[in-house]
Parts: sequence; structure tokens; C-alpha cells
Amino acid sequence: MNTDKLRKSVLIIWLIISFTGISYSQSIESNSSSFETSINNLSEGFISSVNWIDIPIGAAYIGRNLINPNTIGDKIIFGPSRYENDYSMFVGKDNSYTIGSMDKDIIPNIIFYGRLTFLFLNDTFSENDISSESYKDIFLFKKSLIYTFTITEIVKNLVKRKRPDGSNDRSFFSGHTSTAFASSTFLALELNSFFNNWSLTRNNSPLRISFKIASFSVLYGWAGYVGYSRIKDKKHYLSDVLVGAAAGSLISYFIYDSNDNGIGDNLNFTTYNGKDFYLNLGLNL
Repeated sequence: MNTDKLRKSVLIIWLIISFTGISYSQSIESNSSSFETSINNLSEGFISSVNWIDIPIGAAYIGRNLINPNTIGDKIIFGPSRYENDYSMFVGKDNSYTIGSMDKDIIPNIIFYGRLTFLFLNDTFSENDISSESYKDIFLFKKSLIYTFTITEIVKNLVKRKRPDGSNDRSFFSGHTSTAFASSTFLALELNSFFNNWSLTRNNSPLRISFKIASFSVLYGWAGYVGYSRIKDKKHYLSDVLVGAAAGSLISYFIYDSNDNGIGDNLNFTTYNGKDFYLNLGLNL
């Protein structure tokens, strides 16, 4: 009798172990399949975010450390105006260091790698339907930053303008400001599209507009503060900041439009009386 009970106990334990092993094996196969799907989505998203037009900028970005700016011949000398000198003396402070002057890549990199990691984990371990388009949007954000950085560095290497604090002659134009506005513009465009399609705000115009105004204020408020901080810390003149803001914003507009919506969806070109020309960069509320 004891032998029969022992056999039954062993059989029950064996069945439990077998079913547990089968379930664990299926779980591993499922996770492996999800991981492969996530890798495929990530790869497809990256590939779809680049094209042959990116080759010159990509080559310049990769080889940026191969050229010594000091070996470049005659540079374009671009001194500040009298007003800019006066404004710099009025706003700027010696030995000042504000939060806006921290490494310009910290916040954009946190956003990029944070979003990419969250999306990949969500794609791998959840049942949410995530496509390569979601990865593409993240890589386009990084692409706008690479374009902004590369173009900014090219101009800095070709134009000679001493900083207000006299530390070097790479004042024009502000890399901190161009990066901040490139990030803010791209994110603003993404959020603009998100609020247009989000179930909570799609059919609620007042709420949708409120969210858009709030996100716009936060993003461009930060970007504007970065620009102001560069003047206060005596690293740039006013025109350095204004041109940097325009450059970063335009680069992100064109990259977002050309890859996501088709060039011109957010750009409006108008004339007035056939003489004056206007470029309107708009967000549809």
C-alpha cells in the first residue's frame, strides 16, 4: 500500500514537473519570438529613417574629429554689432554658469535612449501592437539632432567670431541653442500629431488646444531659457542665439516633414502684393 502511494506521489510530481517544463519552454519560445520581432521592428524603423540624401551629413558627422579646425585657412570674420556688445555687457555676467549651459546633449540623449529603451521593452514583453513606424519616429528625432550638430559645427569652423568672454572664436552660432530648438521643435511636431489622434483629445477641441499650448510652452520655454543662459554666461551674442534657434527649428521641421508627412505640410510660403515673401512654420491646433 505504501508502495502504491509512493508511485502515485512520484507520478504526480513528475506530471507537475513536466507541465511546468512545457510551460517554461513555451514561455522561452514566446519571448524569443517577441525579441526577434522587436529586433526586426527596430531594424526596419532605423532603415526607413535614412536615405541617400543623408550620406554627406552622415560622412561629415562620422569624420568630424578627423579635421582640426585650426588647420582651416582664412575664415569668415563676423564680429558682433554695437547693440549686441551693449546687450552682452548688460545681460552677461562674468564667471556665470546656469543650468542651460550644461552639456547640450544630456537632455536630448536621455529622451532618445529613454524612448528607445521603453519602446523596445514594451514591444518585447507586452501585447501592445507596435510597428516599425514607432521606432522610425525615434530615429528621426536622433537624425534631426545629428543634422543640427553637424551643420552647426561646419559653420563654427568656417566663421570666426570671438565669444563675449574671449575663450575662443567659435561663437557663431550657438550649438546649445540650435540643439535645444531642434529637440523642442521635433517633439512639438510629434505631440501636435499625437493630440490630433489621441482618443481623449481627438474630438475635444478645447482640451486638445490646451494640451498643445501647454506642451508648446514647456518645450519652447526650455529652449528659450537655454538661449538666454548662453548670453547670460557670456558664451554667445544675441545673433548667435537667434540664428541657432532658427537653424535648429528649420532642420527639425524639414526632417519631420520630409520623412513623415511629405515636405511642406507644416510649411506655408506666401507673398504679399507680389513683393514681400513670408515663410510660416505652423502647428495646426
